[in-house]
Amino acid sequence: MTTNEQNDGKPRVTLRPAIKINPVEEVAEAPVFPVPEQSKRSSRPPSMPSKSALAQMVNARDTFSAEVEEKHGKQYQPAEKDDFSITNDTSAQYQRRAKLLLKRYRKEKTIVVIDSVDIDSFENVDVVDFVIWLLSLKPMLKAASWRQYRRSVYHALTGLPTEGAEAALSMLDNDVASAEGRSGTDIDDDDRRTSGNKAKFFRLAEKDVLLEHLRFAVVRRNDPALLRDWLVAGIAVGLRPLEWRATSVETFVDAETGKTRIWLFVMNAKTTNMRGNGLMRTIDISDMSDEHIFAISRMSELGREWSVKGTYKEHQKANENQLRVVCKKIFPRHVRTYCLYSCRHQFIANMKSIYSPEEVAALAGQSVTETAIENYGRKTSSWPLEAIGTPPAPLPSEVKLVRNSLSYYQDRAAALGNDKQ
Repeated sequence: MTTNEQNDGKPRVTLRPAIKINPVEEVAEAPVFPVPEQSKRSSRPPSMPSKSALAQMVNARDTFSAEVEEKHGKQYQPAEKDDFSITNDTSAQYQRRAKLLLKRYRKEKTIVVIDSVDIDSFENVDVVDFVIWLLSLKPMLKAASWRQYRRSVYHALTGLPTEGAEAALSMLDNDVASAEGRSGTDIDDDDRRTSGNKAKFFRLAEKDVLLEHLRFAVVRRNDPALLRDWLVAGIAVGLRPLEWRATSVETFVDAETGKTRIWLFVMNAKTTNMRGNGLMRTIDISDMSDEHIFAISRMSELGREWSVKGTYKEHQKANENQLRVVCKKIFPRHVRTYCLYSCRHQFIANMKSIYSPEEVAALAGQSVTETAIENYGRKTSSWPLEAIGTPPAPLPSEVKLVRNSLSYYQDRAAALGNDKQ
C-alpha cells in the first residue's frame, strides 16, 4: 500500500496487487544417518568393503608396499614373498621349526593327541588360534628370530586344506614391519629427527580455535576444508595418517533392530589386529555425530581417490605443512607443535577413558601385547565425555581375538616370572 497526494493536497491511497503465495510444500524428513555415496545398503553386516572400494584399497596397499620395499629393503617384504625361491634344505628347516612350534602350542594349551600320526600335523588344529598364539610370542623375540618363526609357520600352512588356513595365512601376510617402523609412526625420515617436538595430544580448547580458524581461512594452494576434515576425522577414529589411503565406509540395515549401521573398514598399515582375515579392522561409526560421519566419509573417499591418482603423499605433506603454518600463526609460543599424528594420540587418550585396553587396541589396530598402545596419548590427556560425544565402537569379534592374544601373553609372562623366582 502506498500514499500519494492529489492535486487538491489531500492524500490518496492506492493498493498494490496482492502477492500470490504458494502453499508450503511438505519437506521430507532428513535421514537419521548420512549415507555416503560409495556405500551400498545391505540386509546383513558386510564382511568386506564393496568390490570397487576393495580393489582400490588393495591397489593402495600394493603401491605402498612397493615403495616401502624400494626404500627400506627386503626385510619389509610380506611373509608370502619369503617362500618363492627357497632350497630343499631351507624348506626342511622351516618344517622342523613349525613342528616344534606346534608341539609347544599343544603343550601350553594342554591339547592331548591320541593318534601319533597327528602329532606333527596341522590338519586337526585350529590354525587361526595357533597363529594368534604365535603372534603372542612376538614381543619376547628378537626381530630376526620372529621372522624365522613367521616364515616357518607360513611355509607349513601354505596349501594346507584346513578350515581357517587362508585366514591364518592372511594374518601372517599382514604382519609386516612397514615404513611405520616399530615405533608405530609413519613420518618421513626428514621429520623423524624432529618428532620429539610433535605434540602427543590435542588440547580441546586449542582444537576448537584451530577448527574455527580453518573454517574462515583463505589459502591459495590447499583447501582449509580438507585439513579441517582430516583433523575432525582423525580425532574421531584415530587412523594413522597413511591409513586413509585404503579405507571404505559401508552401510547396512540391522535385521534385528531395523536401524541403519555404518562401518568403517580400514586396511591395516602395519600389524594385524588378530581379526580373522588379518587385513582389515572394522570400526562401527553408526552412533557418532553427523559432523564426524560426514568428515570420515569425505576422508575415506578422498584418500582412495588420491591413492588411485598417485598423489596421496603430496596431499598428506601439503596438509601437514598447512597445519604447521597455521599452528605457528595462532599458537606462536608452543614448543611442541600439532601434527596429523597428534589426532591419533588424542583419539587413543580419549578411548582409554571409555574402553578397556583390548577394546582400545581393536579400535587402534594394535595388539595389546605390544607396548605401542602404551606409548600413545595418556588417559590424563583425555577430553570430558561430553566433548568426545558418542565414540566409535569396536566389533566384539575383533575384541575377542585381541583378548585371546593378551591371555596367551599374560599366561606366558606369568610362567616366566615364576621360573625366575
